[in-house]
Amino acid sequence: MSTDASVQSFDYIVVGAGTAGLVVASRLSEDVNTTVCILERGQNLVETPEMYIPGLRTRNAFMNDRTERFNTVPQPGIKNRSIYHPRGKTVGGTSSTNSLIFGRFVQNALPVLDEKTDDLSNDRGHTDDYDALERLGNKGWNWETLLEYFKKSESFTVTPEQSEKFGVHPDLKSDGTTGPISKTLPTWNNPTLDGTFFEAMSSMGILHTTNPFNGDISGSWVPSYAIRPTGAVRSSSATAYYEPNKDRKNLHLFTRAQVTRIILERDQSGGLFAKGVQYQELDSGRRCTVYAKREVILCAGAFQTPQILELSGIGNPQILQAYGIEILVDLPGVGKNLPEIPPHFETVDVLLDPTTVQAELDQYHKDRTGLLATGLSSAMAFIPLSKFIGLERIKQLIESIETQDPDGHDSTLKLQKEQLVEDRVPQLEVALVPAFFPTFYLGLTPEPGKRYISFLLGLQHTFSRGTVHICSPDPFTLPSVNPNTLNHNIDLEIMVDSIKFCRRLLQTPPYESQDIIVKEVIPGPNVQTDDGIKDFVRDALDTIYHPIGTASMLPREDGGVVDASLKIYGTMNLRVIDASVLPVHVTGHPQATVYAIAERGSDLIRKATQ
Repeated sequence: MSTDASVQSFDYIVVGAGTAGLVVASRLSEDVNTTVCILERGQNLVETPEMYIPGLRTRNAFMNDRTERFNTVPQPGIKNRSIYHPRGKTVGGTSSTNSLIFGRFVQNALPVLDEKTDDLSNDRGHTDDYDALERLGNKGWNWETLLEYFKKSESFTVTPEQSEKFGVHPDLKSDGTTGPISKTLPTWNNPTLDGTFFEAMSSMGILHTTNPFNGDISGSWVPSYAIRPTGAVRSSSATAYYEPNKDRKNLHLFTRAQVTRIILERDQSGGLFAKGVQYQELDSGRRCTVYAKREVILCAGAFQTPQILELSGIGNPQILQAYGIEILVDLPGVGKNLPEIPPHFETVDVLLDPTTVQAELDQYHKDRTGLLATGLSSAMAFIPLSKFIGLERIKQLIESIETQDPDGHDSTLKLQKEQLVEDRVPQLEVALVPAFFPTFYLGLTPEPGKRYISFLLGLQHTFSRGTVHICSPDPFTLPSVNPNTLNHNIDLEIMVDSIKFCRRLLQTPPYESQDIIVKEVIPGPNVQTDDGIKDFVRDALDTIYHPIGTASMLPREDGGVVDASLKIYGTMNLRVIDASVLPVHVTGHPQATVYAIAERGSDLIRKATQ
C-alpha cells in the first residue's frame, strides 16, 4: 500500500523499488507479522503505455519523469566521447523501462556495437558464470543453487504456435512454471532472415540449440522475453511482484522519496548498525527519517548504491575525506569493479513510416499482435572465443592480458583469463536485428524505401574496469560514472575479430544462396585494415546499460564490499541486493540473474531471523 511518512518505524527498509527491490519487499512482506517500507525516487507509472506496450518501451529512456539520465565522463578509449547511460527511475526501475531495441523508430537512438544487448530478454548466463561466484570466494553461490531461484522467479509459457515455429518446449528441470515474471518467445519474426542466420552460424560451427536456459548458453537460439503471453504486456518487477501485493497492510511504498543517507550508529560493543534512512520528499521538500527495527537493504542499482554508501560514510577514505564525510567503514571497493537487403523482405524498418506505426498501434490495441507486441530480435548467438578467433590469435591475446590491476581487480581478471584458456564460456554475442541499427553517435540515417539487417556485437566479459564515485556531498548531484571504456586493449582486439567474423558469416553459402545481401553499409567496404576497424569501433561503440560490480560480493581483501550473505563488511544489518554485487558479468543479459539474486537474498534475510 502507498503511504506517507506518518509511520516512521518498520522491520525492513528497502531503498529502491527497482528490479531487485520489489522482489525483496514482496518476499519479506509475505510474513504478515513483518513490516516493510520501500523508498523510491520515481513515481508509479505502471499504467502508462510506454511501460506496458513492448514496442513503445524505448521512449522511456528519454523521459525525465521515469529515467535518471547519466552520462559517463569523457572516455579516452573512444576519442573522449561521453556515453549516455539511462537508468530506470520509477516503480519497477529498469525492469519497467529497459530494452532500447525499438529506439530508431520511436525515438532517435541506439547501438550496433556494444558491451551488451538488451531487448526485454529474460535469459540466463552460462553455468561457469555462476560457479565463478563461488570460485571467487562466495560459498553457496553457484549454478545449482541459483537455478532454484531462476525457476522460482519465472513462468515460462510457450504457445503451440511458438513451439511449432521455434521448436522450443519448456523443460521442468530448468524452467519455472509458477513464478511471478512471465517469460515467453517472440510472436513476430522474419523466418527467412532468422533461418538464414541459424544456417550460416551452423556452417561456422555454431550449432542451433532449442534449450539455452539449462546453463549452456553457447550456440544460436531464439531469445525469450519478459512479456505476458496473455495481453502482450511487459512483465516487470512492478507488474509481477508489487501490483499483486500492493494492498498488503504491512507493505508501504513511499514514492518521490530521494534517499540522502543511511543513518549508521555503533552499539555498546562497537558494532556498526543501520538505524534508519534519511530521505527528502521531492514534492514537498520535507526531510524525513524512517527507522529500521531489523535491516536496511540497498537495492538502488550499480550507480546509486555506491553513491548512497559513500554519502553515508562507507567507502574509500580518500574520497570521503575530499567531501567532508565522516569515515565509518574503510571499504575501498565501493564504487569500483550493423547490411542493406532487398525491400521485399519485411523488416522493422517499416516502422519509419508514421502511417505504419499508427497501423501497428491500432493492431496492438485490437488483438495484442503485430510488431509492437513482442521483442525485436528473434535470433541470436553466443560464441566461445575459439569459434571466431584462430588458435594462434587466441594464444597472443591470452599472453597479452595483465592480471595485476592497480585498482585491485586481480582476482576477477585472473578468473576471466582462466575462462579464456578453458574456452567454455561464450565471449561474444551476435544479435540479428531486422532493421537499420547503427549507434546514434555515427549520425547516420537509412535511405527511404530500403530494408536493412544489423548485427549487434556484444563482448560478454570485458577486461576494462571503471568506477562510480560521488563528486559532491549533495545527494541530488549524480555520481561520476567512469567505465574506462577500452582501457584494456584486449577488449578492442576482440571487437576487431568480432567484426571480421560477422563479415565471414555474411559470405557463407546460406546468405549468398538466399540473395539477401546487397551491400555492407556500416562499417562499409572501405574499412578493411585492423587499424581502420579499431578507428570505427572508437567512433561507434556504445553501451546497453548493464552496469554491475560497484559493490562486489568478494572477500574483503580482494576489494569486496559485501560478503556471501550480501551484508556490507563492517556492518551488522546493512545489505546490498542488486546488480552491483556481481563481481563479474554473466553471459547474456542480466535481468533474470538479478531476479534470482533478489529471490535468494530474500531467503538469506528470512533465514537470518529464524
